[in-house]
Amino acid sequence: MPVRGQSRSPVVKATRADPFRVTLDYDRADVRRATMPVIKPVTFSTSGDLSSGQGQYFQVDVPTNMPGWRLVLSSTGTTDPDIYVQRGSLPSPTSYFKRSTDRSLDTVFLDSAEATNATWFVLVTIPQTDVGSASYTLSTEI
Repeated sequence: MPVRGQSRSPVVKATRADPFRVTLDYDRADVRRATMPVIKPVTFSTSGDLSSGQGQYFQVDVPTNMPGWRLVLSSTGTTDPDIYVQRGSLPSPTSYFKRSTDRSLDTVFLDSAEATNATWFVLVTIPQTDVGSASYTLSTEI
């Protein structure tokens, strides 16, 4: 059984030397990390668990002509996680397009001019300076 927050989806790899060989990896520990953001559709809901200094990443390909895009982060626990959103690259607490921090219910809204056709990245994190842990639910809607 996977640890909550890990993916049960297989990862498919091919090499140049043997392009028709397929390797399936299950329950990878690096899923949701900066090295392997989880790819999600524009509208989704997902849950996870975090402790101080931890973060989880998601990747969303936003299509053209979006009327807007809302991301909502709710949590329970001893501290509140924060949400950071960035177009084209991974966000961080010091580099982001939009963020919502220090709230029990974080919301980020991109209007039609901001929600442009691009690959967007989302970071859900608990700052290193916050002591505690949290279970969260991240939901998006158009």
